[in-house]
Amino acid sequence: MLEFVARLMNSHKSRAGMKKWPPTKNHIRCLAHIINLATQAVLQTHSKSKHYDPKEPEKLEPDVEEEYCDEIGLIQSIVVKACSSAKRGQLFKDIQLRESTESTLQLLLDMAVRWSSTYVMLDHAEKLKPFIDTFIYEIGLSEKNLEKR
Repeated sequence: MLEFVARLMNSHKSRAGMKKWPPTKNHIRCLAHIINLATQAVLQTHSKSKHYDPKEPEKLEPDVEEEYCDEIGLIQSIVVKACSSAKRGQLFKDIQLRESTESTLQLLLDMAVRWSSTYVMLDHAEKLKPFIDTFIYEIGLSEKNLEKR
């Protein structure tokens, strides 16, 4: 593909007298990819949490002792808790049905390969904030281990 682009670029009359563009040494970056990389860099300055790894779910546990609040990491932890079992998922759905007549929404977890997933996760969490507050309260009440409350 790049060879074809190089042939077109190098043969175009506007490039007369210019150096040839070698496709093996140069590449054209995708603008959407550049925007995603820049957005991820900005988010990493604000949030130190990693994307969810099912092999290491404990890495998303927020540090509640830290004075700086990592909102993205906190929301990721809440989403993992809400989606980690069918019982908790049903509890979140029941809370929405109990407090609202509208249809239920599911919390979504961001993924490294989905470019807009962090935005979608935060947007859903903002829309569902009252239900998330109730969910956290009810999960805390049902926890028998006082250390985990």
